[in-house]
Amino acid sequence: MRVEGTHEAIISQEDFRLAARLKGKDTRKAPGASVVYPLSGLVCCGDCKSNMIRKTSLYGEKTYGYFVCAAHWADKSVCSTHSISETKLEQAVLEGINFHIKMVAELRGALEAISRRPMQRVTLERMDRRLDTLRQELARKQEIRDNLYRRYASGEVSKEDFYDFKRIFTKDCEEVEQSIETQRHQLDEMLANTSPDSPWIEYFQRFGQIDVLNRDVLVRLVERILVYEDSRIEIVFQYQAQFEQAKAVASSFAEDDELREAV
Repeated sequence: MRVEGTHEAIISQEDFRLAARLKGKDTRKAPGASVVYPLSGLVCCGDCKSNMIRKTSLYGEKTYGYFVCAAHWADKSVCSTHSISETKLEQAVLEGINFHIKMVAELRGALEAISRRPMQRVTLERMDRRLDTLRQELARKQEIRDNLYRRYASGEVSKEDFYDFKRIFTKDCEEVEQSIETQRHQLDEMLANTSPDSPWIEYFQRFGQIDVLNRDVLVRLVERILVYEDSRIEIVFQYQAQFEQAKAVASSFAEDDELREAV
């Protein structure tokens, strides 16, 4: 038997999850190096999704770092170099992180305004049209199943047909009930993630604006960095799904306001 929360934790759950995630990353140090490079294990090829590896070139007396697609490095017939300067990438990531933190702060302000509106939960539930449809579908199937019992009791349906239809409609009802439960869970999750006091919002805001890019900041805020052939860079942040969900809710309320003003 295991009961959680009975003893004070040695490390926080956040640090535990972070350590578990980093175990799956390629964070090898360069030969002779004593520290892991800031971007190590976080950069991936945007096209083939392979890891990108850090290489160095010597120009005069100065060494320059850059990243290339590991798949292409191993086999030139696979993908392409996707080469990008380490300095350029770090600067882009620093700007991207600060922009994202700013967006989270602005999103929090929008969610605070939404949370002050009456009947917020009812409004959010009405947004989920799929849930209403599933409830109607379940009621219809249950009515058919109940009618089947009545027809069997009155002798309109044979015993063999009764059990065949019962099995079919019972399975259908169970599948719809499972879909409803899934939708309810997603709705509850959405409500939790779109609260202005959601833990993921607090998580980002405590970092403020970043002046210097370092390993600790990167692994805590960034899930991975994708580099595409055209040098386009995409940063996938921690809690990205929650951010997108909250942004969608804020946008839907903004659209409702625009429609009301137009009317």
